[in-house]
Amino acid sequence: MPEKTSPYRLERKLAFVTGGSRGIGKGIAIALSKAGLDVAVGYQNNQASALEIAGKFGGHAICVDIARRSSIRKAISESEK
Repeated sequence: MPEKTSPYRLERKLAFVTGGSRGIGKGIAIALSKAGLDVAVGYQNNQASALEIAGKFGGHAICVDIARRSSIRKAISESEK
């Protein structure tokens, strides 16, 4: 069965998915990648899972603590590289 593609043109866009290493965040990261976005997988503790998910679609795994502004700024800066 062929994969569904998105009717939206999202190529050349970047999505940063916090909690992207598991659960709903993982599903969102994969779906956005299939829709044509570059995806940064945000994680706080589960680097191995984040790297595995990001590796499936050539994304980036970036550590972020969303409770700290400095961590958020750093993660955004890293995702734009």
